[in-house]
Amino acid sequence: MLFITSLSPSHHNADIQLDAVNSWIALGNKVQSFNTPAEIEKLQAFAELVEFIPVSNPDETGLADFNRPLVKITHMINCFRQQTEHETCLLINSDIELLPEHDIMQAIEEGAKTHFILGKRWNYQTNKRNMSYEPYGIDFFALNKQNAALYPENRIYCMGECFWDYWIVCYPLIGKYPMYAVHERFGIHKVHQLQWKQETWHRLYGYFKDEMCKHIGGFENSGDMYSNVYALYQHFIARANALPLPDRFEPETTHTKKTENRFEEDFFVDELLMNVKQRFNLKIKGLLHVGGYDGVEMKIYSDLGINKVVFFEPLKSNFEKLLKNVAPFDGVTCHPVALGKKECEMPMFVEVKNGGMSSSLLQPKLHTEFYPHIPFDVSETVKVVTLDSYRYADCNVLVMDTQGFELEVLKGAKKTLKTIDYIITEANLDEIFEGCAKLTQLTDFLDKAGFTLIQFTQNEFLWGEAFFMRKEIAIQHYRDKLKNNAFTHAPAITA
Repeated sequence: MLFITSLSPSHHNADIQLDAVNSWIALGNKVQSFNTPAEIEKLQAFAELVEFIPVSNPDETGLADFNRPLVKITHMINCFRQQTEHETCLLINSDIELLPEHDIMQAIEEGAKTHFILGKRWNYQTNKRNMSYEPYGIDFFALNKQNAALYPENRIYCMGECFWDYWIVCYPLIGKYPMYAVHERFGIHKVHQLQWKQETWHRLYGYFKDEMCKHIGGFENSGDMYSNVYALYQHFIARANALPLPDRFEPETTHTKKTENRFEEDFFVDELLMNVKQRFNLKIKGLLHVGGYDGVEMKIYSDLGINKVVFFEPLKSNFEKLLKNVAPFDGVTCHPVALGKKECEMPMFVEVKNGGMSSSLLQPKLHTEFYPHIPFDVSETVKVVTLDSYRYADCNVLVMDTQGFELEVLKGAKKTLKTIDYIITEANLDEIFEGCAKLTQLTDFLDKAGFTLIQFTQNEFLWGEAFFMRKEIAIQHYRDKLKNNAFTHAPAITA
């Protein structure tokens, strides 16, 4: 596939661009970089890796608008349309490294023949095993000759400045062209210093709003630009179907590592909560923990100043351990039930090799292949009730560790969700348990309930931990950061 970018000779992390380009080539792609002749001279380290497309005409750059020779997006698209060798291309920011997921790359190549495709990124600081989902940025786009013809000439949007990523999605949206979104962890991004200015972001927002308000609703009735941008991003994601992928399970290892009496496949809610509480200054009144297991998180909850905690744990042996471990703490309530969308009794698939923490109301599927040493050889009938059957309006954090049953819990918690501000949950990217909800399904359901996905940290076996925040709280958080110029990465990071 043809990859189109614009390498920056002054990028804060030059090595990242080199890693990014090498990752694209490793996936079997050809790379073209649009640059001025002066920039090409400074980018000779890439000469053997990419084909440079010289941009000599100042009118094809944003020099007049940004005092930098940034290349116009429409110039890149027009050049692609004139090529005969490639029927599809991927327009990508120069600091986005792609993981060696050949099946995702093949799916993008195939999907781009009939769909416009947008791809989101995952951020990391230093350790690539500790990534978080970027809730705003869109960093790569697959086009074909048909949807590339949708774009009008435009002088303002350039790779390296803000809002081109939103602009490029708008015209397929307006033209009702079919769209796919890549939700999987594929494009990754090392957080770095901003390469755009806040005043430019504000100026380009005004330009973007003036151009798009006649085509896309939502701008006319609100003067709040941060809410508008947030709502528009959510609209993009809701409009695009998930990129269809083949069966991706090919485990390389199946091992378990025990650390501090926990196993590698455990759900480390306490670590995630400590992280996001500090980063987002969470205002926690009380916490509902569904799938309490043995309640060892209670010490962390107490250390964090959470004085009201409610645990739900259906298995008898686990519930006994739970009661014992939370006994030293005040303000704790425990219920020996499972939660779901309706009141009933259900058989639970129970394992004992992992201490019962992997037990589920769903039959294990990929779990048995990832962790073959953990058999589910016991069954226990448990009582299931809805969260809405309780009245815990004074708790605004929901934690779920239910081994794939999370969506069923949420379906029985529609009233309770109105009082929740933050959700931390285990989430799957594939059928770890048979019929389990995947991250995209949880995101879609919670989007309709007023939440947005802020962070997802994946482990090595297609599941991980997700953090959702109520939309208005998230908007205010990012609005404050923009006003204080406190971003370490941007909603629209570019090369």
